[in-house]
Amino acid sequence: MSDVPKKPDLGGIAVEDDDDNLLERLTACQKEADKIHLEICDEMLQVESKYNKLRKPYYEKRSDFIKKVPNFWMTAIMNHPKVACILDEDEEDCLHSLSKLVVEESEDIKNGFRIIFHFNENAYFEDQVLTKEFFWESNSTSTPIKWKEGKNLLQQVLAKPYDRERRSEYKSFFDWFSHDADYVSDKIALILRDEIWPSPVKYYKLKDIGQEPMDAGDEGK
Repeated sequence: MSDVPKKPDLGGIAVEDDDDNLLERLTACQKEADKIHLEICDEMLQVESKYNKLRKPYYEKRSDFIKKVPNFWMTAIMNHPKVACILDEDEEDCLHSLSKLVVEESEDIKNGFRIIFHFNENAYFEDQVLTKEFFWESNSTSTPIKWKEGKNLLQQVLAKPYDRERRSEYKSFFDWFSHDADYVSDKIALILRDEIWPSPVKYYKLKDIGQEPMDAGDEGK
């Protein structure tokens, strides 16, 4: 066998004997490409922030219409299959009192966002507003719920055996709300922010959970 040392295997990149600096130059090149990628991400966030501000007055006007539609937000939420699957039966009754849902980006969009749930007076808790806030570099926080005596839905659902057919890490909606997590791994939060909040009408108008959401152009039909 030859005593000549083998060239290192660097993910398919062969380092020539006469070019010991190849890997260093490759790494430097990748860093420059990564810088461009970060600049792209930053500019995309700035564009998103700009258009969020432009959409805000329309969302406020939309809210005025929505509050005249009974059970609008509860229906829109329940018509999204990935959110509906975490709703416990008693929670569905509670969500009849959900009067308004708002998603607010932080002043600097890179800092995070919050989801605000407004409730009418109900039989389950004292709060009229529940907020779950998400941060880019830490776990979320949520309003401690002031449950009425004997009406703590979270305790009740956590006492039940876990239904594996639900295929969710959360036992219920309020289990999700009370659970502090990294927003990147919080699929429910991202669905509320990126799907239901921008286009709640298409989810409200679904006739059943199995139906696919309509195109934006169909909303006015």
